[in-house]
Amino acid sequence: MKSKKHFIIPIILLVIAITGGAWYFYSKSTIFVSHNELLRVSIITWPGMGPGFIAQEHGFFGETKVDFKVLDNTIDRRAAFQSGNIDLHITTLDQLAIESAAGLRGKAILLTEQSNGADGIVAQSSINSISDLKGKRIAYAEGTPSHFFLLHMLSQNNLQPLDIQSVVVDDPSKAGEAFIAQSVDAAVTWEPFLSQAISQSHAKMIANTKELPGVIIGVFVVSDRTLAERREDIERFTFGWLRAVEMIQSDPSSTYPIMAQKLGIPETDFSQMMDGIKLLDKNQQVKYLIAEPSRHSLAEDLFTDAAKLWVKAGLIKSFPDAEAVFDRNLLNSLYTKKLPTQTQ
Repeated sequence: MKSKKHFIIPIILLVIAITGGAWYFYSKSTIFVSHNELLRVSIITWPGMGPGFIAQEHGFFGETKVDFKVLDNTIDRRAAFQSGNIDLHITTLDQLAIESAAGLRGKAILLTEQSNGADGIVAQSSINSISDLKGKRIAYAEGTPSHFFLLHMLSQNNLQPLDIQSVVVDDPSKAGEAFIAQSVDAAVTWEPFLSQAISQSHAKMIANTKELPGVIIGVFVVSDRTLAERREDIERFTFGWLRAVEMIQSDPSSTYPIMAQKLGIPETDFSQMMDGIKLLDKNQQVKYLIAEPSRHSLAEDLFTDAAKLWVKAGLIKSFPDAEAVFDRNLLNSLYTKKLPTQTQ
């Protein structure tokens, strides 16, 4: 016959297992979020991501611990966000229209930078304008900001996608390479490949975002779950990022080397690439994201315009809901608050 001890030990182990399991599932529920949990943020190897590292360096995120994950592959980046492995997803407003139509869910909370010459269309010297692209072979990466810029410029000049001969490549850098090899008449690419292409003797820049700085804009999107569970962390991230933008604007000589090193971009390339973008401060957030009650914001308009062009190009079939992406109450709450000063 077994002693009482033999019965008590299994019971104790069972209680420990049950309570331990209950604590595990409780800790993973929407009720409990550890203050030590990392805020996981996707970024790409691009100067516009630099403010995050300046904010980390100077403690601008406060108590919020931020983990930047470089995900240059668009498909991988979207998958990581949709699976819940990323809390904040970096994209562009035009790309967000494609992603939202495909089922990606989240709220736009922070604009990073606008292209200000970093993206452009380079063509053979015999081509003088966008109108002259009709019937020409043009290299671009499908579904990218480069593609959107091309569609936008064609639309502005009363041309349709079918009016050109599309040469689809895997990456905008490949478009630049195709142009340099003179296998196409024109290419849409970005820095530093744009400068490399335009340096060719047969090259001419026929359009770039210096002339249209509000067309390609980076944006962080937060998952609905992260926003619901970690509102304070999202606010600290937003304010910390904007404080870093202020510092970069006021002191580029000390901040550029840090950003270049963290992103793994040679300093000479980094400075050149920074010349082609404009980091967006709080005033710019208000300009693009905040709208009068009876009107759409500039960001909503750009999102909607992009969706129309993507539908016309056949990349998406339905129009995404802008109101589901741009939460006016959230944005008004974020950007009516006073930004902490750098001395705080």
